[in-house]
Amino acid sequence: MVNHGRRVSVIMAAAVVALVLTACSRSATVELSSDWSHLIGYTNVSVDDRMLVVGIDPAAGEARALADVPTPPDGNPVESGPVSRNGAGQTVVVQPTDSGAGVAYRVDRGSATATEVASLPGGGPLYPRRGGWADTASKQGVTQVTLRDSAFAATGTFRISAPSELGATDGGHLLCLAGRAGHRYVVTTIDLTTHGTVASAHVSAKPDDVACIDGHPLIAYARPGLAAPGVTRLASGASAAALRGEVVDAIVVDGHTAIAVVDSQETTALELIAPRSGKVTELATVPGIAVVDAFLSGRTLVLIGDGRAVTFDLRTHESRSFPLPGSRDAG
Repeated sequence: MVNHGRRVSVIMAAAVVALVLTACSRSATVELSSDWSHLIGYTNVSVDDRMLVVGIDPAAGEARALADVPTPPDGNPVESGPVSRNGAGQTVVVQPTDSGAGVAYRVDRGSATATEVASLPGGGPLYPRRGGWADTASKQGVTQVTLRDSAFAATGTFRISAPSELGATDGGHLLCLAGRAGHRYVVTTIDLTTHGTVASAHVSAKPDDVACIDGHPLIAYARPGLAAPGVTRLASGASAAALRGEVVDAIVVDGHTAIAVVDSQETTALELIAPRSGKVTELATVPGIAVVDAFLSGRTLVLIGDGRAVTFDLRTHESRSFPLPGSRDAG
C-alpha cells in the first residue's frame, strides 16, 4: 500500500492523497481517450479542476485519460483519496469530502464516467478481501471496520481497540494496521472473518507504510544515515524493515517478498524485502519521484508521482518514464 497520510506537500494528512498536477504549459481541457486497450492498470490525476481516471500503457509509453471521476457536493476535485485494486481486476478511486468522509467510485472499462459505489465514513481507502472489501474509520485509538460485499454494500461492522493510520490487507481475511498509541506505535493483525485481533506489537520507530504478507504485517521506515538496511522480526510475527533514505513512499507485495519504494530526493530506490530471511536487496534506483500511487501488474511495477508514470520490469530491470495527462511534459 501507499501511505496516504505522510507527505505534507504531496500526500495530505488523515489518509488523503493529493495528486495535484498543474498544467503549466497546457491549460486546455484534457480530452478523454476511447482507447482502453493494452492497459495494465489505472490511477487518478487532477487536471484543470477535474479528477480523471488514467490508464497506463507501458508498451506505448503512454498514460491516457479515460474517464471523469464525479466530485461530491462537499468534495474538492484537486484532491483525491487512495486508489484500491483487487485480484478480480477492479479499481476504485476515492474522492475525499470536507467532512473527512469519502465517496468511492468504481472504474468501469469503456465508460467515460466512474460509477459511485459507496460512502466511506473514514475517507478510505477500500481494502480488498475475500468476497468483497473492507474500510476503516479510526478515532481515539478505536477503529471501526466495515465489511462490504463484492457490490460494495455494507454487510457488517465491528470495532477493535487499535489505531489505523496505516492499513493493508492480504486480499483474503487479514487486515494489517499500524498507528500511534501514546509514545509508541502499534502494529495489529485483524481477522476479518472472526472480527478479532490475531496479534499486536509495539514498535518505537514510526512506520512509513505497512503491508500484509504471509499472514503478518510488514512495516517499513527510512533513515538517511542508516549504516545497513535490515529486517527485525517482532514477537507477534510482524516484521520491521529499516531502510536507507528519506521516506518509504510505498510497499508493494510480490508473493513472499515485498518491494519498498524509498525516496532519497534525487533518486528513488526499489528495495526487495524478504521477511522470512530478513534480507534486504536493492533491485534498482530510478530518478527521484515522490510516489503517491504504486501497484504491481504481472511483472511490471508502476510508480505514479510528480506528473509522470515510471514502469519497472522486474524481469529485465528496465525502467521507463512518461508524462501523465495535464503535466508540463504531456503532449
